[in-house]
Amino acid sequence: MNADPRSLVSNGKGPSIASDPVAGPPCLARELTSREVEVLALVTEGMTNREIASELGIKERTARQHVAQILLKFGVASRVEAAVIATKWQLGIVP
Repeated sequence: MNADPRSLVSNGKGPSIASDPVAGPPCLARELTSREVEVLALVTEGMTNREIASELGIKERTARQHVAQILLKFGVASRVEAAVIATKWQLGIVP
């Protein structure tokens, strides 16, 4: 999947809600930075932190920190859960 990072956000600045994968209904989440949106798009493609770092021209540790912030803001424990939320946004399932 070759996701356009802009398609992962509802208002161009960042998402305003996320879906709780267990409970189902959306829950509030902090907005993502533009860099976090770029990283999230690459996470949805299944890239590792090392691959993300190489693609974006950043250090692996920085990529890892971006992923950690995304997980924190979404309130999820894994990159897979974050990718599912991002894919739902892209498909218009989560407002």
